Amino acid sequence: MKIDDRFRGDTNPLVMHLYEVVDKKDRPLNIPSDVQKIVFHFKGEDGVLHSIEGVNGTSDGKIEFPFSENTADAGDYVYDVEVTYNTGEKVTFVKDVMTIQEDVG
Repeated sequence: MKIDDRFRGDTNPLVMHLYEVVDKKDRPLNIPSDVQKIVFHFKGEDGVLHSIEGVNGTSDGKIEFPFSENTADAGDYVYDVEVTYNTGEKVTFVKDVMTIQEDVG
């Protein structure tokens, strides 16, 4: 899942829909019953690792990652989304690059 560019200082949550493969078919991840936590990790050129735990997970795989004004500076970041199941198993669902653009104001 490619994330749209964000702007530095924006406080709207990053929203994702996560799917897992069951019997060779995609099905939405049932977050309230199957999952202990979901963490969005991202790191820029400065090497600082940021981690945001997901909130408001739903049975249709929707999860929100809250951002604050000071979450990160403008720049390019590699990211991944790690799911920890109730069994303790950890799975990385997605890995890609996102851009946080400098805000004008």
